Amino acid sequence: MHFFEHLMDAKNIMSSTFGFKKSLAMCLSREFSNTSWVRK
Repeated sequence: MHFFEHLMDAKNIMSSTFGFKKSLAMCLSREFSNTSWVRK
């Protein structure tokens, strides 16, 4: 049971990290498009 809980914790950490990176990438791409639009 303890091993299963540890496995679930690792899965949650991986998914949360992936979601964080995904949102960060979207934010960065949005900022980049805004700045490039301003430069034109």
